[in-house]
Amino acid sequence: MPIYYHLSSERLPLSIESIGNHWHQEKVRRSNGYPYYHWLQTETGSGTVVSKQQTIRLKENQGMLIPPFTPHVYFPDTAKHWHTCFVTFNGTLAESIHLIVGDADHITAENQTSFSFSHWIEHYVALFDTNTPVDPDALSVDCFRFLSQLAALSGYGVQNAEKHPLFTAYVEPALAYIADNYAHDIAVSSLAKRLFVSPQYLTRLFNRFLGLSTSRYLVQYRLKKPKSCWSITRIWISKLLRSGRDLTMSAISLQLSGAKPAILRCLLKNCITISSCLPE
Repeated sequence: MPIYYHLSSERLPLSIESIGNHWHQEKVRRSNGYPYYHWLQTETGSGTVVSKQQTIRLKENQGMLIPPFTPHVYFPDTAKHWHTCFVTFNGTLAESIHLIVGDADHITAENQTSFSFSHWIEHYVALFDTNTPVDPDALSVDCFRFLSQLAALSGYGVQNAEKHPLFTAYVEPALAYIADNYAHDIAVSSLAKRLFVSPQYLTRLFNRFLGLSTSRYLVQYRLKKPKSCWSITRIWISKLLRSGRDLTMSAISLQLSGAKPAILRCLLKNCITISSCLPE
């Protein structure tokens, strides 16, 4: 049951203060809380966390983010083993983590198909186990990604979006434009140009408030609108035919706002066939 401290000696915006997994978890009581944001997750068995007069049971794959200096106690549910993994976050921006995850007393979440918190922890523990150098900048970005996933799953970005001036100034108009024009040719670059920002900045705002990129939101929105599939795919396939390029799934998917071929196959399967788009 390994535990490591301070994965990077450099001063980073966000970093790992401590991390461990396969921990034979015993009862822990912290009357004054822990000085950093603390993620605790069940690997096997189950345990209970009591914090601010709330009792939360953590079953397998379920975890909980506890804010700094929040009094809490946690313990195994039964005499059987409770194995956990955990990570705590520090860095020069540690005091601003609440701007990422919100001000809730705690956040509970579990592993998702798109992101596994326990696998993230396992990855960094393995790097430390093997004395593999960790790129400081990549580590800081990865810590932000971990926390952003928690924020997205908790609904923090969506619940507070309407109150934020950046959302109302940029994301809300972009969403309205997509809703009105999703069946037409929309490039993230042209969408950002309409809002007088860069595509990279617009994507950062989408990730911040909605938990996914601009192009991913556009693809998912289109997938929810089956009636638009004909016009969307016909536009791109016709454009590729006129360009003389090969009509491959990868080529089409690249044009469809960066959609992966698997997503395009789903689109085509549920809406139309390639043959119906070909010129007569």
